[in-house]
Parts: sequence; C-alpha cells; structure tokens
Amino acid sequence: MILLLGGTSESSLIADLLERKGLPFILSVASNLGLMRFKKYEKTLHAGVLDFHGLLDFVQKNGIKLIIDATHPFAKNASENAIRAAQVLNIPYIRFERPRDEIKNPLIIEAIDLEAALRELPQLGKRPLITVGVKMLPEIIRKSAVLGQKPVVKVLPLKDNFTLLDDLGVPPEDRLSFWGPGSRELISQLIKFYSLTGLLTKESGDLGGEREKVESFLSQSLPVILIKRPVVFYPQLVSTLERLEEILRLEAEKWKKQ
Repeated sequence: MILLLGGTSESSLIADLLERKGLPFILSVASNLGLMRFKKYEKTLHAGVLDFHGLLDFVQKNGIKLIIDATHPFAKNASENAIRAAQVLNIPYIRFERPRDEIKNPLIIEAIDLEAALRELPQLGKRPLITVGVKMLPEIIRKSAVLGQKPVVKVLPLKDNFTLLDDLGVPPEDRLSFWGPGSRELISQLIKFYSLTGLLTKESGDLGGEREKVESFLSQSLPVILIKRPVVFYPQLVSTLERLEEILRLEAEKWKKQ
C-alpha cells in the first residue's frame, strides 16, 4: 500500500498514475477542500490533518510501504513529518514537487518568508493584489492597514475564507474569489479594473499559476513581491511523472521479492 499525501494539482496526476499501474494507494488530504477536489478517489480517500504521531500510527495500521509527498510546497510541517515517519519506519519517501519557475526581473522582490515580505510591502503602492492563500492574510492585512494601503485580496470561494475576510474587515469590493490562479488575460483585466499597483504572491510553480500572475504585473511595469518556498531537505525529490514512474517500478519489483 502506498500513501499519497496530496492536496495539490499534481496529486490527481499521481493518483491517476497509481491507478493505471494497479498500485494500491490511500490519498490523504488535510481539508474539506481536498475532499471536494478528489471525490473521484473517495474509496481510497482519507481527510484530516495528521501530526507526526498520527501519521506514524496511520502508516503502521494501513501497512504503508512507501510515502509519496505531493503536498503544497509551503506545507513544510507536513513534509517534515512525512520524512521523519519514513525514517523511523524504514520505508521509502518520495517528494514530488513542482519545478521551480524562475523568473528574473528587477521588478521582482524575493522574500525568504512572510516577515521579509512584510518589510517590503510599502514597495507595492496603495492598491496591491494579495494572492497568498489565507494563512498569511491576518498579518498582511494588519500591516497593509498601518501603511494606509487598500489591498485587493484573492481567495478560493469557500465559506471559511469569506468568514476570515469578514473578521479581517476586508470590504466586499476588495475581494476576489474564483477557482484556479486565473489566466494572464484575466489578471491583466483585473489590474486595469482595480487600478492595482503591485502583487504579493508565493512561489508556487507552474501549475500554481505563478508565471501568469507575475508576468501580467511585470508587463505593466508593476512590482512583485515573491515569497520563496520554505527550505526542506528532501531525501528524494522528483519533478516529473516519468521519473516517479521509474522509481515506482523499481520499488514494485522489490516488493515482489519480499
């Protein structure tokens, strides 16, 4: 049995690969959003946050022989827990991560973390677009208020997200809510409609829509703060399905000999 820690767009691609290869797996997601996104795998779906001890227990009870970590690049704790669990139980761990989409431009301000991004926030002007998910929003909105900014905030259309925006005092006219990152054409139209003056986003990778968002702002000579992925020392990292398939084939051959 394989444990696929998911939640990203790549999770579906990996789950499809495992199904095609006839490899049994459990897809674990942390939230109700994951339940909705991966409903087609409901027979093998587990929902809920697993801390280190919970993950250790889950792996042992379900006879997991391999962990594939396809969590979000910013889910540092989840990845580090999975690495530790694999080491303790002496089973293989594979990190599947989006390739880094390096965009070089003097208008891009790279921040190693949220604290660094907040220090650079004044450079985005009075009307920045914030697209960093919801966990970082409270600190960003507080800092924006101190700076006298009037940010536009993009979140996924979920009830909990709307409640958070209410609690943070973000007015309805300063909210964007839709699935996916949005096309370059859409982002360009939003820049014009809202008179946006900059972008605060995270280094998500190609499937995360990073390039479309960033280049839309750069094309209009607007500054971008890019929060870099947290540093995690992965024992095994792959970025393509072809390489993952090759590793799975080798592991499956080992299992047959056991």
